[in-house]
Amino acid sequence: MLAFTVLMKKILILEANPRSDLKLNEEIRDLQNVIERSHGNDKFEIKISPALRSSDLQESILRFEPNIIHFCGHGTRKEGLVLTDKKISTNALSDLLELFKKHLECVVLNACDSEVQADEIVKNIKYVVGMNQPIRDDAAIAFSIGFYRALGYGGSFKDAFKFGKNAIQLAIGDDAMSRSAIAEEMRKLVPIDDVSETVITQEHLKPILKINSILEETERERAELAKGLNFLEEDRIILNLAGMPNEVHCIFNNYAKIGRSPSCRFWIDDEFEKVSRLHALLSYKLETNEYWIEDINSVNGTYVDGVKIRKPTQLLWGTKIQLGSSFSFLFEHDKNDALSPGVMIHCGDDGQELARYILIPKGKALVGTNAKEVVRFPKFRAQHSLGSLEKRPNGFYFISVNNEETLLKHNEKLELDFFEIGICILSIISKEDLQKKTTIDQDTDPYRKKELEKEIEAPSGAEIPPNIRKIRIGLGLFVLFVGVIFPLSFLTPDPNKIISNWVQKSASSLKNTNSKFWNKRVFLMGL
Repeated sequence: MLAFTVLMKKILILEANPRSDLKLNEEIRDLQNVIERSHGNDKFEIKISPALRSSDLQESILRFEPNIIHFCGHGTRKEGLVLTDKKISTNALSDLLELFKKHLECVVLNACDSEVQADEIVKNIKYVVGMNQPIRDDAAIAFSIGFYRALGYGGSFKDAFKFGKNAIQLAIGDDAMSRSAIAEEMRKLVPIDDVSETVITQEHLKPILKINSILEETERERAELAKGLNFLEEDRIILNLAGMPNEVHCIFNNYAKIGRSPSCRFWIDDEFEKVSRLHALLSYKLETNEYWIEDINSVNGTYVDGVKIRKPTQLLWGTKIQLGSSFSFLFEHDKNDALSPGVMIHCGDDGQELARYILIPKGKALVGTNAKEVVRFPKFRAQHSLGSLEKRPNGFYFISVNNEETLLKHNEKLELDFFEIGICILSIISKEDLQKKTTIDQDTDPYRKKELEKEIEAPSGAEIPPNIRKIRIGLGLFVLFVGVIFPLSFLTPDPNKIISNWVQKSASSLKNTNSKFWNKRVFLMGL
C-alpha cells in the first residue's frame, strides 16, 4: 500500500516524432488523465514541449525547472535520441541534464534502445528510466500510465517503476511474448531486417531503472538503520539566524530520541562525546497534554532536577534536564495551552541561549518573541509576532501574520523582520555523516562496554555514578595506607635498638675520664 505523501512535482514532457509513426498524443493524454484522477492531482504541474527541436531543449528546461523530465520518441542506442530536426548525442544530453541536477530528480526515456543514454545520465541524476530494447507502442503507453498513476498516489520512483512494468503486463497480457520484429509497429527509427537476430523479450522486462550509485548506497544504509529505528521521516527542520550562534531545531512529531547519533531527531552535536549516541526519549501524551522523558540505557544517565531517572518521568515548566555530565536543558511547556509545544532550551556557560529543541506534535509553532511563540531569536523586536511554522504533506511552510504562505526549501533563506533565517531540512542522512556517527548497535553492544565507560564523568547532582564511587573508595584506602599503616611500619622506633644504643653510649662515657659522668663522680667523692 502506498503512503499518501505527495510532494510538489513539476513534469516536463519532451515530445519528438519526426516520422509521425508513434502514438505520442495518446501517451501524453493518458499520462495527464491518470495524474488528474489521482488523490495528489493538485501536487503536479505538467508542461509539454511538442515537436521538440535541439534549439528548444535548453530553453524548455531553463524556463520550467522540472523535477521530472519525460521524453517520448525515438532512440538509436549509442547515437542518442532523435529530436524533430536532428539527433542529440548521448554525451550532449548527459552534459545538459547535469546542469539541472539541483532540482531534476528523475528522467524517463520512453524510447527504444535508450539504456545507453540512461547509463550516462544517471551519473548525475538520481533516477533514470530507459529501455534496453525496442518496445511496442502500446507497451510504452501502458508503462507511462502505470508509472505516473503510482506517483499521483504518493508512490516513490521505485514504486512507480514497478507499477509501470505491471501495467504493461495487465495491458498486453498473453501477447507479451508473441511479437514480430518486422510486422508490428514498434517505437524505433531503423527497422530490424533479420528477425532471427532479434531476442524475443517480454515487453514488461524492457524498461530498466537506473539509480545513482551514491544515492543507492545511501538508501541501502538508511534501510539497514531503519530496521531498528524509525527516524527517516521528513519532520526535522533547523532554523538559524544569520550571524548568531543559536539554532532552533523543530521536530514535527509526538516523540523523539535524543543523542549524538544522526538517527536521533534531537541530534546533539557533542564533539566531546559526553552525550551517549542514543541517550533519552522525549514523548508527548495527547490525552493529558503532557511531556515525558525516559533514559534509554545510556551509559552516562539522564538527570531530571539533579536526580537520575530510572523510569519515565513527567516534565513540568522549569524542569532542568541533564544528559550525563555534559549538556543541560531548561524545559518549558504550558500544560493549559493545547497548542503549546515542548521546548528544551540549551544555554552556554555565560547564560546565552545556544539552541532550542522543540517537539511539535500538533504540526504548528508560533514564530516571534512573545512568551507563547517558541520559535524565537534574540534580535527580533520585543513582543513582536511574525507568524507561524507549519508542517504539511508537501513540506514546511511559513505563514506570515498576513496569511501569506511560503514553502521553505533546504539551504535557502527566509527574511523575517529584516533578518535572514537560514533553513536546513533533514531528510536523508549522507554516507559521510554515517561514517562519522554511530548507530544504536554500538550503544548497546556489550563487547563495547569498556570503551563506552570512558565517557563517564561525575555529573552535578545528588547521585554519583558507580565508577566514580569506586575511584573515591580506592583513593581513600590509599590515603589510609600512606597516613597510618606506612608510618607505623617504617617510622615507629624499635625498643631493642634504643636499649642497645643507650648501653653503648653509657660504656663510652665510663671510659672517658673527661666526660660529665666522671666530673659528677669526683664532686660526690669530695663531699
